[in-house]
Amino acid sequence: MLLNFFKIYLPIILFGLLLFYVTSKFIEPAPKKELTIAAGSKNGTYFKIAQKYKKLLEKENVTVHILETKGSLHNTQLLQEKKADIGFVQSGILNESNNKNIQSLASIYYEPLWIFYKNEGYQINYIIELIGKKIAIGSTGSGTFDLSTKILNDNGINSSNSEFLTYNSSKAKEALTNGDIDVLLTVISPDSNIVQELLEDPKINVLSIQRAQAYSRKYAYLNTLNLYEGTMDLYRNIPNNNMNLLAATANLVTTPGVPHELIRLLLKKVKEVHKHKSLFAQEN
Repeated sequence: MLLNFFKIYLPIILFGLLLFYVTSKFIEPAPKKELTIAAGSKNGTYFKIAQKYKKLLEKENVTVHILETKGSLHNTQLLQEKKADIGFVQSGILNESNNKNIQSLASIYYEPLWIFYKNEGYQINYIIELIGKKIAIGSTGSGTFDLSTKILNDNGINSSNSEFLTYNSSKAKEALTNGDIDVLLTVISPDSNIVQELLEDPKINVLSIQRAQAYSRKYAYLNTLNLYEGTMDLYRNIPNNNMNLLAATANLVTTPGVPHELIRLLLKKVKEVHKHKSLFAQEN
């Protein structure tokens, strides 16, 4: 009886084990539901937005790690080194030397270049007038640093005729309000506390960029925006005049190898986070 059992079922069992072994070699395991996002400084807009993505994705059982970084240039480096799956990168950062294997996912909002300066009783009309001043140009590795140096160099302003300080936006704001520096350049969302507090400070002026169209012609990734009088606060009339701004865009990028299912899920949550119109949503 036992002999008959083995004669009949042993070949079936062995065949089943062999089939399992063979198929296990060819069937790929289910991808891990895990993402690492290269963001920015913990006090910055990129980091705060990444936290919103994280909160929504973790409801879908996706583990999300957020990396504190120096900014767009640093994020690009982390993506190239495969230390991050997703990154925030300011338009104009990627070029032929650093865009290998980096794919764009979405442009999510405008990031104006803000040029704040000490109110010393006179108005500055052109960027070239900043020559000779103490200027915070953003931390090394940030998108602010990249764009600031380009725009200043276009106007003949460099470290030999002016003092450049590589402060992040928070440190630069503190230095400007304390009178320790003359000028602050930052590429940041108009919703940030830094922008709103500086616009409200009577000791600080903001430069309306003349020749904005000329800059946007030279740098195709820049947009010209209008910030109209009273837009930020009608009651207090902030700003108190119409302004011309240059703006980059904040972009989400990735690298090959991130599972398509995770990318689709991420973009769904991105759409949810940014569903409300931003200040410049209808520009251009």
